[in-house]
Amino acid sequence: MELTAFLHALQTRRVVTTETHRDVAFSGLDQSLRELDQMVRINGHAELPEFHLAAACWATEELHAVWLALPHPAPESGAPPAPRLTPCALDRAAPSTHYSVDLTMRHLRHLWQQTQGIASAAPLLDALRAMATAWPLSSVGIKGLSDEEIAAMDATPVLANAGLRRMYVDRILRLRDETRTRDPAVAAAVATGIEEHRDFARSVLAVHDDLIKPRTRKEPKE
Repeated sequence: MELTAFLHALQTRRVVTTETHRDVAFSGLDQSLRELDQMVRINGHAELPEFHLAAACWATEELHAVWLALPHPAPESGAPPAPRLTPCALDRAAPSTHYSVDLTMRHLRHLWQQTQGIASAAPLLDALRAMATAWPLSSVGIKGLSDEEIAAMDATPVLANAGLRRMYVDRILRLRDETRTRDPAVAAAVATGIEEHRDFARSVLAVHDDLIKPRTRKEPKE
């Protein structure tokens, strides 16, 4: 399976139903992840952390294991097997780890959405909850996490890097995930981000103030 095909399946909410889609071997994974990193850097924020291939590969394999365990919504499909996950042996305190993991783990929300309303997916939710708690940048927008799980999130490594912090704030605002602002440090970062957006908007409008000046009302002709 190609990495692009896997990510497309996540985004389109395609559920695995045949053995042909269960091949865990990714063709050219290393190169695909490096290209994904470059794409994010071109279209994203400056000052992002360095890319760690090992972290990106680990995250892709973990996400794929969960995707394979997704149950088919048909009642006769039964409970899916528990995903075979491996503990993260990487430096969880490093911003570069969170950035590299997020290259594919940012699709965690799509997996979460696919499990909703399927009773047999209950065991799979435990794995998703653990991932969501461990990787706050990648789990923005997931609805249904408990107060304890939200409180257990440690966004310190994300906030420690300027580029990653802006990415986190933009994602929180775009997905309207107000639960993240329960962390005072995150709330402060969001407030700063909002003010930066306002300052940018003011500067743009100042250049194009002719576009926002009220137009003289024309009186209707007799």
